[in-house]
Parts: sequence; structure tokens; C-alpha cells
Amino acid sequence: MSRLVKSLAHLLPELARTLFGKRVTVHFPFAPLELPAYFRGKVVVRPELCVGCGLCARDCPALALELKRESREQFRLIHHHDRCAYCGQCEDSCRHGAITLVNEFVPATARRDTLTRVEVERGTSTGQNPDEASNDDVPHGKPDDQTGLQKPKIARPPQMHWPDDLE
Repeated sequence: MSRLVKSLAHLLPELARTLFGKRVTVHFPFAPLELPAYFRGKVVVRPELCVGCGLCARDCPALALELKRESREQFRLIHHHDRCAYCGQCEDSCRHGAITLVNEFVPATARRDTLTRVEVERGTSTGQNPDEASNDDVPHGKPDDQTGLQKPKIARPPQMHWPDDLE
């Protein structure tokens, strides 16, 4: 019996504080969600500042950034939203301030191919700017024979030499 009294003595003040105290829940989805200033959300690349050095792609722990280089002046920076951990390492690595993480969400989707975006396209044969570039030629891997789903193609850092038999 004394155990029950001790439990109630601890529980009743907590119950009163919960019932009559200030609410701690958010009003989302009935009101806009207010994100804190330190929230690391959507990755935004300013193409006019990108020089194609590849530091962001090299330092990305999730391999979400891929730099495809045809020559020194011709390159494409591809961002895979589905791989991104939104850690901010790319923003820290970029010496030119071309990458920032803004206070926005990446919209949800059921189609994985929409989560890959060409952020910077400079001097390539298509001549498109990054906002008009299509992602049709961005590799997504080969379809799995059993499920028909796409297997992700793992982007590897350019300085490492990998054997061909790993794929």
C-alpha cells in the first residue's frame, strides 16, 4: 500500500503540471510550421559562384553530391536529395560560398527519379542552364530484374581508383 501512495505522490503533481501548464505541441498542419533559425534544410547551390573544384563532392559523407567533369571548364554538379543527410558538410567545404542550407523542407515524393537534380551545368554540350536542365541523362542505376525497381548507383570520389568488379 505504501508503494501505491508513493507512486501517486509522484504522479499527481506531474499530472497537474501537464493538465494545467503551457502546451508544448505545435499547431502544424493547421498553421505554418515555424522552423528555428539553425535548422539545416534544403541544399541550395548558387551556380554563378560554383567553380567546379569538387571539394563539396569529395567531403560529402553521404555521397549526395556528384561532380561530373568533362574538362577543366566543363562540369556538372548533381545533387541526390534521397542520399543527403543535410549535415552541412558541403556548405562548410565550399570555399566560394556557392552552397548553403536554407530553412526549407525538400518536398516529399513517391518517385525517386525526381530527387536527383543537376545543380550546376557549365560548358557542357547541352548548353542548358541548371534551371532548365533535364535530369533524364542522370544515371539512376540499372533496374532490378526481380522487382523492376531502380538500384542506386553509388557515386565514388574521383581521386579513388575502384576495381570494376565491385559493381
